[in-house]
Amino acid sequence: MHKFNVKGNLVGDDSSVFVIAEAGINHAGSFIEAKKMVETAKLSKADAVTFQHIAYNEINISKYYRVESNWDKWRLSDEQIIELFDEAHKFGLATTACVVDFNSLEFVVKSGADFLKVVSGDITCLPFLAECAKTGLPIFLSTGSAVLSEIEDALEVIDKSGGKDVVVYQTNTKYPTPPQEVDLKAMEMLKKFKYPVGFCDHTEGTAISLAAVALGANVIEKHFSLDPTLKRPDYQVSISPSELTRFIADIRNVKDAMGKPIKRRHVNDENFILVRRSLVARNDMVKGTKIQWGDLAYKRPGTGTQPAKAEKFIGKTLKFDVKRDEQLYECMLEDN
Repeated sequence: MHKFNVKGNLVGDDSSVFVIAEAGINHAGSFIEAKKMVETAKLSKADAVTFQHIAYNEINISKYYRVESNWDKWRLSDEQIIELFDEAHKFGLATTACVVDFNSLEFVVKSGADFLKVVSGDITCLPFLAECAKTGLPIFLSTGSAVLSEIEDALEVIDKSGGKDVVVYQTNTKYPTPPQEVDLKAMEMLKKFKYPVGFCDHTEGTAISLAAVALGANVIEKHFSLDPTLKRPDYQVSISPSELTRFIADIRNVKDAMGKPIKRRHVNDENFILVRRSLVARNDMVKGTKIQWGDLAYKRPGTGTQPAKAEKFIGKTLKFDVKRDEQLYECMLEDN
């Protein structure tokens, strides 16, 4: 798998999961809230915080879509986006603002975006993908509702246009996505492209993302809000600041818990001796007793003869008296 760095964070296998706290437009145009969201992402120990900077009328024909929209009302100014990028970088966070038009693309690149997020609807907009690739920034490519051939075409254009660092997202365009439509196992197929694979989570809660980590997701993106009860566009798939903190801690724990594909005994794991059993005398026995199966018992701790060797004691004669529960050793036996 190709690996690459995003602001000092290695993205790919054998590295920590790259976690993106997606602020989007959950600030509803409030710059104060947007700045608070950057701080929240930092406190939650995310790796990146991202926003949207989409000019609604640049991508929608007014004949078919409302000219006015909340996306326009809630769109931050260019100057505010630049300040948010600076704030994120001050906290050590990677950042970007999702864009869908050429002018905004040029703006976020010049403003210091660390990577580019391509929304699912643009996976077939090959001229736009080519321009994204020409920037040289890593591209996080959403594949919601795309079939395999469309993903292949998109990646081919990105590659031919100079884009080398790509994350392929398993995601869905339905908000919220019901569990039966998430298709996490599709990540196994996406890995054939040899790029890091991510999960852009549009489900309710956090359980599905944790499952994605267990299945090998290298990147997780999750919406959050300072107050998810406020009915803003992504509120149904957003989590609160406290949930975000717990969520990221859970991701780190799941990743650590995956371990390596081997069965091993860990260093300093002494409990295994305490919970295993040893061969012991079931009752008091005197010297000269010929041991039968009924004379044996198996009790903790496992510091003595292992029960697997019990057959070696059958029919043998004791050299000494032994007490009930006394551990038995071959040195206690006569040479018959």
